[in-house]
Amino acid sequence: MLSWIRKRIPARITGRLAPVAAALTVACTPVTAPAPAPSAAEVALSLDDVPSTFVVYNADEGAKATSRDFEVPVHLDPPESGPALDLKVVVDASGLEGIARVADDGNCKGSGWVYTCEYGSPQNDGESYAPFQLLGLDGVKPGDSGTVTYTASADNAPPVTGTTRMVIGGPTLGAPDEELEVSGVVPGRDTPLTPKFANRTRFSADRGVALRVEAAGGLTLEPRHGNCSYDAATPTSAWCLFPAGAAPRTAYRTRAPLTYVARDEQLTGTITYSWSSTPEKPAGHPVRGTGAPLTLTATADEEFGSPSGAVRVNTTVQADYRPVTGTVRGRVGDTVDVRRSSRSASAWTGR
Repeated sequence: MLSWIRKRIPARITGRLAPVAAALTVACTPVTAPAPAPSAAEVALSLDDVPSTFVVYNADEGAKATSRDFEVPVHLDPPESGPALDLKVVVDASGLEGIARVADDGNCKGSGWVYTCEYGSPQNDGESYAPFQLLGLDGVKPGDSGTVTYTASADNAPPVTGTTRMVIGGPTLGAPDEELEVSGVVPGRDTPLTPKFANRTRFSADRGVALRVEAAGGLTLEPRHGNCSYDAATPTSAWCLFPAGAAPRTAYRTRAPLTYVARDEQLTGTITYSWSSTPEKPAGHPVRGTGAPLTLTATADEEFGSPSGAVRVNTTVQADYRPVTGTVRGRVGDTVDVRRSSRSASAWTGR
């Protein structure tokens, strides 16, 4: 009997230990640590849209001048390569000493001449801030200039640096205060426009004078003048340069008129124009006029205190309106249509 018991006991012990051993084997399997998250790919920064030359203010404005227009846009190149992590731009304006002052505008941190703009982690088109407010100084002259330097950097991008030449502009040129209204314009026919301005300051416009004209509301300009550049063959925008400039305290007009045309069935339109003594041809004006150049001539004095001139154009086209009646149903806030009669609610009646 005892011999039978001794033979059975080892078998039971062996059978119970086997699962335990297996369990111990699983418990001792090494645990692999999670892989670190990949860092953002390196991106390239671009300062191409920061202007190479910037007019700080006009000389006659002096200490009264203020400007928040200078910005430092930073883009990613290519745009889909972002984000740029912890993007910063450091702007050093010490080259403006004697040209302008800078003041905190709330966008960037700094004091004195150096400001740091924190752009965060922008994607795609990047970000743009005005680093500071620019303030004028008395005693400056047209053409005085200084240089602003800026460096953009990010945790995953190499730094890139740029500079902008900041220039004191020529005299402020004023357009007529009163908006001109022209009636009886026949669509399809040339209509004259004679822009005017005055230089009320003590400075000469030695770098020349530029005229910018914009047509809207179905009006187009005639591209006839050799010293003008236009935005298209049938233009709505023109930029004209007058190299002779403008004398102090003198009013001028174009010696010959520009011309514009109203489209058929056009009721009204507008022409606006402005003058600059710091000529800088705008982008998007590839068409050069082929006719005789426009010139300037002195004109009678009037009120010339507006930054731009405006002309409201009324054509000979008329429109008769017929009221439409009907019953509508709906709840408050619903948008419903009123069914028209068989005839149009408005009709052209001719010129």
